[in-house]
Amino acid sequence: MKSFRFAVTAFLIFFAPAASSNEDIEREFRDRSVILSSGEIGSGFILGSEGDTVFVVTAYHVVKDALNDASGRNLSELLTITPLARQANCSHSFSPEAAWYPKVESVDGTDDFAIIKAKSTCKISSYPISVAWADAAPSLGIQMQYVDLISIFSTARVSPPIYLANSCIRRQDCFNSPLVKTQYRFNSNDSGSALFSDQGLVGIVTKNDGFLSVPAILAIASGCVKGDCR
Repeated sequence: MKSFRFAVTAFLIFFAPAASSNEDIEREFRDRSVILSSGEIGSGFILGSEGDTVFVVTAYHVVKDALNDASGRNLSELLTITPLARQANCSHSFSPEAAWYPKVESVDGTDDFAIIKAKSTCKISSYPISVAWADAAPSLGIQMQYVDLISIFSTARVSPPIYLANSCIRRQDCFNSPLVKTQYRFNSNDSGSALFSDQGLVGIVTKNDGFLSVPAILAIASGCVKGDCR
């Protein structure tokens, strides 16, 4: 329980607002991106770290097979986490140790989120991740991007600009919904990617045309503290 509470407390701390330039924001998300493989391939990103322990967040459906495996194997045998960024003099890798996700699955996917705790072969520098939702919801004309999964085979690159769906733009309460739709169609491998704007994190890709918003993610994390996570 202590490890669990530490994970969620660290999670909330890592969400603290941080002032950054546009270039810094892009580098921040590119360097924190990871590839997850567990039955299907998806993405995720490093929310924060403590020494050689890292906390990776992703869409629950990306790691569902590994987290629900009944074979008795260790999580490190079922889930592979490959960081895109390489630190100087260190070819680090992550070995997953534990995970937290909502106990009850919703029909609409509003809880499609998981926190993975893993050990790194190198110490990872940690700093607060900037968020676009710190004080108020982003504007309806917000421009967003994410790190393209294909970058693992070449140089990490950022997607073209992504905008909210027209149906969302017409609704003033768009961001009151946990799931927010975009005009962009994501590939299945994009699931778990961090969607960000020039202000910071906006949400996590969970649908082929939408994402789980920051407020929803924070609500899930708060629920975990109360025991609503496995």
